[in-house]
Order: sequence, then structure tokens, then C-alpha cells
Amino acid sequence: MTNVGLPESLARALAVVGDNLDQQKLVGREIEQVITGLHELAPERVSTIEPAIADQARLRRWRRDYPTLVRLFSPKFTDGDQLDRIPGLEFLFLFHRDGFLREAALNRISGALPSAFQFATIVWQLNDWVKPVQEAAMKCAARCFPDTAAKIIAKASFSLLPRQRSWGRWTVERGVLDKLLCRPDVAREMAILFQTETSGPVSTSLRYALRGDRLDTHLDHLARQALQPAVRALAAQCLIEGVATWHEGWEWKWVDKSRGLQRRVPISRSRSLITKADISSVIQAGVNDRSSVVRRAALQGLISRVDDVENASVAAIALLNDKSPSVRERAQFIMRRATADSDTR
Repeated sequence: MTNVGLPESLARALAVVGDNLDQQKLVGREIEQVITGLHELAPERVSTIEPAIADQARLRRWRRDYPTLVRLFSPKFTDGDQLDRIPGLEFLFLFHRDGFLREAALNRISGALPSAFQFATIVWQLNDWVKPVQEAAMKCAARCFPDTAAKIIAKASFSLLPRQRSWGRWTVERGVLDKLLCRPDVAREMAILFQTETSGPVSTSLRYALRGDRLDTHLDHLARQALQPAVRALAAQCLIEGVATWHEGWEWKWVDKSRGLQRRVPISRSRSLITKADISSVIQAGVNDRSSVVRRAALQGLISRVDDVENASVAAIALLNDKSPSVRERAQFIMRRATADSDTR
């Protein structure tokens, strides 16, 4: 049994619940501490912390089978009995090793979800290896997600977006999360997170969030005000190119059929933005940005849209002596092309 990654107070409460479940005694008020502790967990940890929760609470598939005589004098309660009697136990039993109990727990959950971790747990069940559990999770999502606060959905989705690509059992279930990101209130909360977060794969999350068009109207603000340079650079790139691109998966391509050699190559998808940006203004803001990552993205965009921007060489001149080699190279390229164009006229 391990409690790796679990807060100490939560680990203790889970252990007490596990003792009661093992002895087939009714779980007491400690379930309240367990539920509070689960709600406080970070949503991105749902897939990695699941084994620790199940082990610490001893959510096993099999329990000791007591003789009938023992049950007559000392009532014993199966995990199913406990689920029927103890309010809140359904949130813990989402991590149960028994698929029937995971399904039963999902069927008992309704209404707005109270935390980002709880939301992430339901999303995680959409990727469950047991098909009836997946179906129960879909029904649970239909009952709960529409009533769940936008802040909770945004916080959970923010961390789940980069990870869901690796969930191999997703089919139509993936559309549940994508549909939520189309809600205007969720998009606003997501935009705030993309602007204010300073650590983690924020730009990767933004790239996946841009599969839908609800964030398009927020890109100009993100290109100028986001705290993480990679987010400002990505937002500027999308605005300049007028296209959002994301990684969709992998596929095999032949290197040499005669020798049976193949290699995996990434699959990319893209769509056009629904908003039209002032490209010159976006590039100028990027050129003046304090981060070389953003300045490089602005110049790269300028290279691709040089015919659409007046006085492109003026923006490049200011960066000919930039401290970043990659920025200087792009500025020099723009100047060489501007010189060549003038010579041909």
C-alpha cells in the first residue's frame, strides 16, 4: 500500500475508510475529510494519483466472505451496501478497482460538480477501459457538466487539454470536452488563465483550445498581455497567419517498403480564424516585445506576410542588432529580400 503523492491528512483519512471497508463496517464521518481532500487536489494529477487513492483506501475488487452465522451477530456491509448508505462515497468509488462499483458511483452523481479535480475525474472516466463505465460517465457528464461553474471547467480543461491526446480509448467521448470549451463563459475563463498563468505547458494548452473558435476573439489581447512569452508568441503567430494549428496524433509512413522500414510522423490539423487582425499592429507589438521568443515569432510572421505589410523593412531594421541570434537572422533575411526587391524594380 502506498500513499505517494497524497497529502498527509488525506492519506490518513483514506486509510481509516480502507480499514472500515476491509472489516465491512459502515464508513463514518471520515468520508467528509476524504471528499474535502479530493476536491483540493490539482486536476492534472487525476491520472497519476488514481493508483495511490485506490491503494490507500483499499478499494479492492474482492472482500473477505464472512459466514452467515457471523453476519447474524455482527452485521457486515459490502462495498455496494456502503455506496447505498453513505452519502459522498460515490466520489471516492470513482477510483474503485471494481468496474461495477465505478459505474454505480457515476450513476449516483448529479448536479454541478464542486471542484476541478472532480470534473477531471469524470472526464478521466470517459477514457475508462470498461465500456459500461465509459457509457455511465457520458450520462454523468450530460447531467453534471451543463450546471458546473465555468471557472471549474476552465481550470480542469486547462490542464487536461495537453494530456487527452494520449488517452487512446477516446472516440466520441473527446467531443464532450470540446463542446464545453465552446461555451462563451468557459472561453472567457480560459482566456483569463492563458493570460495569467506563468508556469506549465500553457502555450500547448492554448494550441489545443484553439481547435474551436471561441478563443479567437481573445487572441489579440493574449498576444499583448499574456504573462508567458510562449503564449504571446503563439497568439501573435495565429493572428498573423490567420490560422490555428494543432497536433492531432501520429501515423506511420514508409521509409523503404522493400525493407519493411517505417517511421512515425506527426499529424497536424488547422482551421482559419473567425476574426481578422490588424497584422501590422500585431507585428509591431511583437517586434517591440521584451521577449526574444515573441520578437522571433513576429519576424517569422513578417516574412510570411511581407507583401501585406507596408514598410516591412522598418520593423526589421530595429532588430538587426538584437541580442538573440535567431531574431537577427530573420531581420537580416527581411533586409536582404527588401534590397533584392528594390534592385529588380
